[in-house]
Amino acid sequence: MAQVWLSFDEIQQVFSCDTADARRRVVANQWERRRCSDGLVRAQVPSEVAYDFFMLEHRHEPESRPAPVNEFEAAMETLCRIFGAQAKAEPARLVSTTIEECIWGRGDAQVQTAA
Repeated sequence: MAQVWLSFDEIQQVFSCDTADARRRVVANQWERRRCSDGLVRAQVPSEVAYDFFMLEHRHEPESRPAPVNEFEAAMETLCRIFGAQAKAEPARLVSTTIEECIWGRGDAQVQTAA
């Protein structure tokens, strides 16, 4: 399990308290303390407190979309992004063709567009 060390200022943010109360909370819970190389004293906090701290710190950041789980989803996402950008740049056009032309892939088939 990863260790998370928070300074007393960061503990204050999590519990919405003052510095003295943050120190009392660390001592009362017997969280390990160390003076770090930057001169700040930090306490090792349990995972629940670490989770609360990270949620507090990153609550304003938009959630990123999960990565596609397979090649089909990745391809569809890319196509939607490309055609979405083109749709915004160009006026909409109606493209019509017959099903047989699409299925049989006739080379002489003509695509009719209406502006």
